[in-house]
Amino acid sequence: RVVHLPYRQWKLEPALKVSETDDFDVDDDEEGCIHYTLSLRSFDVKIQVCDAVCQLLEPNLPDLYLKEMAPGELLYALFDRGINVMPSDADAVTAQGYDEGVSP
Repeated sequence: RVVHLPYRQWKLEPALKVSETDDFDVDDDEEGCIHYTLSLRSFDVKIQVCDAVCQLLEPNLPDLYLKEMAPGELLYALFDRGINVMPSDADAVTAQGYDEGVSP
């Protein structure tokens, strides 16, 4: 559960929707999306959020890449593949590199 902890950083950024085809109409994508990037110890997890739908952009897991899913469904699908992006408070204590004297 804690192999990817502590996370190095995270960020939210506005973005145009990434799709399997490269052709897009700026007017159709005018509202755009949000890209949530979570930098783990050795790789990034990047999730595209448009309305109430999430899609995995990174890492490129063929069965999940750009698959439209509810947020919880995607997080549990990642967890099932060994990528824990939903740590509990107890996970922080056992994470390698955790410093008890430093508060968040």
